[in-house]
Amino acid sequence: MAELRVTLYAAASDEAALIAALRETVEAAIHVRKEMVHGRDFSDASTSERVTGTLDRIAMEFLCAAEQLDAIVAAIDDSRRSYPVRWLATDLHASGRLP
Repeated sequence: MAELRVTLYAAASDEAALIAALRETVEAAIHVRKEMVHGRDFSDASTSERVTGTLDRIAMEFLCAAEQLDAIVAAIDDSRRSYPVRWLATDLHASGRLP
C-alpha cells in the first residue's frame, strides 16, 4: 500500500475546524506548526494580513495511505473553515520509528 505525507497550509484561525474534520479520516498523528508567510500572493489573505503584508498560517502534516487521500480532501472541503486551504501530497519511500 502506497503511503503519502500530506501537508496542509491554512489560516491559523482555521486550525480547530480542520483538526475536527481530520479526526474522522486521519489515523496517524497530525503535526501542526505555526508559520509566518511573507510574499506577494495575498489571494488567501484576510484584510489585516493584506495591511501588514504577512500571512498568519499553520502547516499541518500527517501520513496516510494513498487510498485515503480523496476522503481526506473531501473532509477538508466540507469542514467549517473560513479561509482556503492549500494541500500537497508527497510519496513516502520510507518511514519508521526508532526506540
